Amino acid sequence: MVASRLRSPGHRARLAAVGALLATAAALAGTLTPAAAFNRGEQPSQDAPAESTAPGSSDPEDPQPAAPTGDPLLEGMIEPDDTPVAANDARLALPGVPVTTDAVTATTIDPASGRAYAATRSASPARLYAADPTGEAATIAHDLPFGTGSWDMALSGTMLAVGTSAPTSQRSTQVLGFDTQTSTFTASAILPKSSIVMSIIEDTVLAAPDNGRWYWAGTYDAAGAKLFRVDLKTGNAIDYTPATSWRSFRYVRSLAADATGLTIGLGNPAAVWRLDRASQQLHMWSEATQALNGRSIAYSAAATSPADGSAPTVIIGSEAEASLFVGSPPGSDSPPARRLLLPVDGMTIDRIVIDTANARAWFTVRPEASLYSLDLDDPASTPVARGVPEPGSETRSLQVIDGMVQGVTGTSELWIFDPSTDSVLPGGKLIPADQELRDAIPQGVVEFGNRLLVGGHWRYQVHGDPSVQQVRIPGEPKAQVVVGDKLYSAIYPSASVYELDSSLNVSKVAMLGKGQMRPAAIAYSPGLDKLVVATGPTYGNYGGGVSLVSRAPGSIPEVFTAPVGRHQVSAIEPGDTDLFLGTSTIGEAQPALPNERARVLRWQADGDDETGTVVWSTTLPVQVTKVNGVHLTADESGRQLIVAADPTTGAQGWLFGLDPDTGAVLWKQQVEGPIRSMKGSQDYLAMYISSTIQQIGVSRSGAILTDIRDFGTSIVPSFISIPDTPSTTQRIAYVGAGANGIAGIAEQGTPRVPTRVAGVDRYATAVAVSRQTYGSASTVVLARGDDFADALSAGPLAAALDAPILLAKPDGRLTPDTVAEIARLGATKALPVGGTGAIPDAIAGELPPGVSLDPHRPQGSNRYETSVAVAERLEAELGGTPRDTFAATGRDFADAIAAVPAAVMTKRAIVLYDDTAAARTAKAYLEARSVDALGGPALTALRAAGLQPTRSIVGSDRFDTAEQIGLTYFGKTAYAYIAPGMDFPDGLAAGVLAGRTGSPLLLSRPTALTSPTTNALLNGRGSQRVTLVGGIGVLEPRLEQVIADLQ
Repeated sequence: MVASRLRSPGHRARLAAVGALLATAAALAGTLTPAAAFNRGEQPSQDAPAESTAPGSSDPEDPQPAAPTGDPLLEGMIEPDDTPVAANDARLALPGVPVTTDAVTATTIDPASGRAYAATRSASPARLYAADPTGEAATIAHDLPFGTGSWDMALSGTMLAVGTSAPTSQRSTQVLGFDTQTSTFTASAILPKSSIVMSIIEDTVLAAPDNGRWYWAGTYDAAGAKLFRVDLKTGNAIDYTPATSWRSFRYVRSLAADATGLTIGLGNPAAVWRLDRASQQLHMWSEATQALNGRSIAYSAAATSPADGSAPTVIIGSEAEASLFVGSPPGSDSPPARRLLLPVDGMTIDRIVIDTANARAWFTVRPEASLYSLDLDDPASTPVARGVPEPGSETRSLQVIDGMVQGVTGTSELWIFDPSTDSVLPGGKLIPADQELRDAIPQGVVEFGNRLLVGGHWRYQVHGDPSVQQVRIPGEPKAQVVVGDKLYSAIYPSASVYELDSSLNVSKVAMLGKGQMRPAAIAYSPGLDKLVVATGPTYGNYGGGVSLVSRAPGSIPEVFTAPVGRHQVSAIEPGDTDLFLGTSTIGEAQPALPNERARVLRWQADGDDETGTVVWSTTLPVQVTKVNGVHLTADESGRQLIVAADPTTGAQGWLFGLDPDTGAVLWKQQVEGPIRSMKGSQDYLAMYISSTIQQIGVSRSGAILTDIRDFGTSIVPSFISIPDTPSTTQRIAYVGAGANGIAGIAEQGTPRVPTRVAGVDRYATAVAVSRQTYGSASTVVLARGDDFADALSAGPLAAALDAPILLAKPDGRLTPDTVAEIARLGATKALPVGGTGAIPDAIAGELPPGVSLDPHRPQGSNRYETSVAVAERLEAELGGTPRDTFAATGRDFADAIAAVPAAVMTKRAIVLYDDTAAARTAKAYLEARSVDALGGPALTALRAAGLQPTRSIVGSDRFDTAEQIGLTYFGKTAYAYIAPGMDFPDGLAAGVLAGRTGSPLLLSRPTALTSPTTNALLNGRGSQRVTLVGGIGVLEPRLEQVIADLQ
């Protein structure tokens, strides 16, 4: 186990973000000509339009990606830099199990052969599958020669055009040509400045059908959507993108060809454009765009091409608020009656196909995956629900073949609907389980009972239960939380909550609605007895909501639609009835808000039904765009809200400590990599940073990071989760993506967290201990800060009085912080220990108003008599009967300091004794009591005086004696405290703090732990937390590293 504050550069993230700020929106008007062709240096083909350039389309000065886009389509879209592992590669020995996926985003069926083709989106490596739906022939997999997957494909003749997603390191994607006769990739065309081909169709506008060469391709890119005409024979890609008008759009999401031109569906916001066949000019289709106003994307499209030359009918489906626009293109001759906008129950019109023979349109609607039909001959007709062939699925392709409606889902299931009988016929699965690939985009991980569940594409993959391998759910589980024996999962894209019981039965709890879409976090608030879900808005928007959901099925959620303004809530930590929220400045498919930083809020679900009530809001003090975790900790040092945040994807992250009562930033610390996920359970914290799972130990001044598992470059960090289990054995569920992606459990048997309580000097350290130990106190104990003589015996008395020990300066004055602390405590009495020569009565003038000196201070003519006076006062406070006593030397402080926790716990006094005439009073006191001798000098003096101690605890030096005291009186403990072994003041206050928590006090040199102290920690003292008491001048920071490294 390796711990570090600053990790080496080798641990920094390998992946950079894809994305850029959106260009300023331009006017959606005008007619434009296509731009230049891109063809690996070749000249444009003869089919290219005469005007070959459009201003701005190919300008090398176009803005490049410089900030996270917030686009969910790019999450995890990476091409792992790992080669397949060799049989002797040590990475094969990594604990965990493979994480696989059957997710596909591009499919089509060849009507001639009946063969189905499906391409992956999130698998590694990216593949194209050729499948026989009848099962008579084996499914054949072909690795894509480029990219991380595919979002659409189109078949023309025997050439299958496969649009790809570019790796994040590249600024261009490609269209690949796959010859279905030879089953080989034979062609490709580069699409510059494009991240993903979102839509592709055969070009029947400017070319003949089944030409096997020409295609239209629409793309996504953070810098703006693009439209290309692709020639797979020459590899040319002719850019038809308007010079400026599309810079406000990110998606060309749908395409449909008809006899008069090309319909182009755009996104963020929804808009529709047309390419006129005769003029080859682009223009906005105003009527369709206005009809889709308020929607985010023109998501799907289809068109008729009547053989009689009559006007075509174009159908466009939207997201969000599923609606159909039905109409004829501008300028059509004898256009049919138009239906304009037809609303449908759902969120997204997934796919549309037109059955020309029967003049009927078919389409599917998410999230329910309902199938509808629309009669195109009847202008007054409305959509008719025809059932749900594959409930809760996405439809990746929809075709009418031989009169049957055939769809392929995003999980590779083929379904067939017979319109004549309104029945679903047996289909099949295109990707067999044994041909699934490693999942490049796992959605989450959780330990649930004896199972490990990994969220994926429309399913949970199940490990640890031989009876079940997966559980289908109606969406992607973006966030999950276990409450009792139930798992609650927040689902995308339906923005809904589902319940899984211990038998993995799935039931719907609630649909959030109100424009919510992508869940970002879910938590359970015991104080509210509600699930709390954070969600993003629909595509192209900023903001997002927080919903309170009862766990009963059919619940009606309480949705706050704008709790953090244009920010999105990205992390949740329940308080009592309040919630602590972390925000992201990144929108849904939008870049980070300029000049804004992520925030943390304490928030209440009351007041305004849109915003709720903000108790406090803190803008984080460095430039961070997203909070990736918040967790409330509480220990003897007080409460803290720990916050993990990242500036941009791939950049070094930050940890912060905040005061949960005020939001004040207590500390900040940069770490050596991006923080993918931070989770906590009780007072245990861990995070996935770069390639490493690390434990986070926190104090009031910062964090200590300890490696739990380092995966190197073999997997890409994804998610962790921590069950709410006793912290003696901490289990961390993890999942990583990439070519070697795995999921598993990392178990840490003795999670030791080093922390520190300190001030700028000894006086401030005593104040710091008081602040973190006492909320209030009627009495404070004053001891001299520069001389241990009278102060050594004060600890047990202070504990009996429930009073902190504060230090006075040699001149009898108090520091301003000490005075302020006495006032904060609400004390009314100050008890000096020692005579007026040590602490003069004049110190009364330093005390806050209302605080007086105790006139019965314990004192004597020397340190030995003072210790007896303290012991007698302690016995008086505890009932007046003689008590067992500790004896320690008065000539040094170490043994007495180490004894304070044991004395506090056993309610014994510490009496100083040496073989000297000055100790006569002490001898008489000890003779009447049972005595334990602490340290060699005390034992020798007692024996010389004829006193026989009941027990003797003697080590080889002060450090060993402290270890032996801890072993004798405490045994194994969860907590331990370490004080400087070469000076006394910090140990005075530390002893009382340790005693109150039933913990030993060990001693250390300033620069290194001694062997006895190390042995004490290794043998069970401080198994969970070790607190250093004292500043870095007396206990150097390296000690925290050493403690964190101990196993």
